[in-house]
Amino acid sequence: HCESINDHFKSVKKKIYFFKNFSFKNKKFFKIYNEMEVKFNELKELVKKKKIKLNNKVSKKNLILSPSDFGFHNIKQYREKLFFFDFEYSGLDDSKKLICDFFCQPDYVIKIEYFSFFAKKIIGKDEFKKNKELLFILLQLYVIK
Repeated sequence: HCESINDHFKSVKKKIYFFKNFSFKNKKFFKIYNEMEVKFNELKELVKKKKIKLNNKVSKKNLILSPSDFGFHNIKQYREKLFFFDFEYSGLDDSKKLICDFFCQPDYVIKIEYFSFFAKKIIGKDEFKKNKELLFILLQLYVIK
């Protein structure tokens, strides 16, 4: 459940700590954990440097029902319409989470050149223009996750 930029960071930090529990038994995993931790901290510092407010809540109009497990495997097309299913992990989220989740799904590779197009379709051209830099930072954050 993400309503602020800080919520995005908390969500990823939780996954990093989960991974950390496995990393101490294996040097390779420990190295990966350290790289994840370094990248996470770099992104957090970048957000602070850009003076992006971490705790500001996203306006209610920008909260969406996010399936979290958003991907082609949970979409069926019938005639000209798309139907989404599998809302087991859904919640009201910042729309930026849906965008990042879509591009970071492990089963499908979505080309980054579609990122702007997709983001504009989800949040609109004006919101995209306003949040473009933040979206690319969050995408890097979700890659860690």
